[in-house]
Amino acid sequence: MLWPILAGLDAITISPILRHPCVDCIHDAQSPKALISKLHYKKARRDCRLQTIRIVKEANAVSDDPTIAIDFNRVGVYLTPALFRQLLLGSEPRATKEEIKQTALKYEEVEAKTGEWEKPSRN
Repeated sequence: MLWPILAGLDAITISPILRHPCVDCIHDAQSPKALISKLHYKKARRDCRLQTIRIVKEANAVSDDPTIAIDFNRVGVYLTPALFRQLLLGSEPRATKEEIKQTALKYEEVEAKTGEWEKPSRN
């Protein structure tokens, strides 16, 4: 089940798809679903915390001994490398200013070459 990101007991939803159906009833103290929802959020918060602890332990173990990262047959508290990669937050590497300038020059060269080409005439 997908859970929203939790900060205390307040849900910070990323999109309406991830929004739990009982998010609105938490703020209504008279609602019978309010207590149940708070319990669900506490469980989700605990699950997120445990996953974070697992990732940190795995990162520490891999930094101590990098050879365990390539061992697909290991058993124990560590995750396989494929699962570990899925749990990491992904980010795209940023281009440096030099790389941006080089890319711009390449685009200008391509535009200059394509400008030299003649369009075929239709007769």
